[in-house]
Amino acid sequence: NKVVGGAIGAALAFTVLSLALWYINGFNILSEQLTTSSSLLPVIDSYTPSILTIVEQVLPFLKNMMANFEALFQQYNPTKEGESVSFS
Repeated sequence: NKVVGGAIGAALAFTVLSLALWYINGFNILSEQLTTSSSLLPVIDSYTPSILTIVEQVLPFLKNMMANFEALFQQYNPTKEGESVSFS
């Protein structure tokens, strides 16, 4: 039980941390050098939208909130062309 609980706790902690880093990166707070040299950020960029899609399906009332975040990311991060922050 302790091993399974530890694994679930580690997965939850990684998810929360990745959400925080993903939002920070979405608002273009991190420097360009840090984002290009990071080995963890590409994993987070692919992992977090998938998790948010699952959460939207479980909790449908969050769909509008995610659409608002997508609009904010586009407003605060117009320099990253070709990138999409879509959750669906």
